[in-house]
Amino acid sequence: MEEHANNRIAKAEEILEFLTATLRGEVTEEVVVGGFGKSATEK
Repeated sequence: MEEHANNRIAKAEEILEFLTATLRGEVTEEVVVGGFGKSATEK
């Protein structure tokens, strides 16, 4: 279950909420963002 949660793709609404909070200075934690494109999904 934990592994699934770590590999989940965020929804557009979640991203907008996060970016809005970040711009307001409300986010104090670091967030790891994965890569994009074909190489990011290959295993």
